Amino acid sequence: MAYGSLAGLRPVNGLYTSFFPVLVYFFFCTSRHNSLGTFSLASLLFSEPINRITNEYFVSTNPSNSTAMSDEEYQFRLEISLTLALCVGLLQIVMALVQIGFLATYLSGPLISGFMCASAFHVLSSQFNLLFGVHLPKVYGPGNFFIKFYNLCAYIKETNVATVIICIVCIVVLHIFRFRKKFKFPVPVELLIVSSLFLAY
Repeated sequence: MAYGSLAGLRPVNGLYTSFFPVLVYFFFCTSRHNSLGTFSLASLLFSEPINRITNEYFVSTNPSNSTAMSDEEYQFRLEISLTLALCVGLLQIVMALVQIGFLATYLSGPLISGFMCASAFHVLSSQFNLLFGVHLPKVYGPGNFFIKFYNLCAYIKETNVATVIICIVCIVVLHIFRFRKKFKFPVPVELLIVSSLFLAY
């Protein structure tokens, strides 16, 4: 569900993306040990062109101050995501045919580590409005991390205290249960947290 939101779509799209590609790969797999599925960085990279194109289109044709995603906008975002997925798939097929995978050997360890660390900060910044319960202006393009942080500081007085407390409690519980292998019995803490949030909602 979080992957769908990160990609600029609805949460249900995250469920579809996590289930159906793995099911298809089950029948056509070439590796037993390949880990297939979406992750936060791919969803965030996917959201950049979707949000940018959607924002440019709807601001020019139907300007509105509403923050809710209309059915028309959702359909437009789906069309962009399908087009982007098709282009990426075709590009990967071409790269496989020309055996271009050897270029990955020239990517150093520090480069990969720095990229992953920076992407973690971008994923965090994309959740500022949800973590603090505030409505922040939509920001796209280079330097958006710093602009989002500035906007958060500007709107910090509008923070929803209950939302912050719930987020802190969930993060602490998840961090503690990272080491659940040391417990004598398994605890499905992720399922319990999601279920409790649904009940509270």
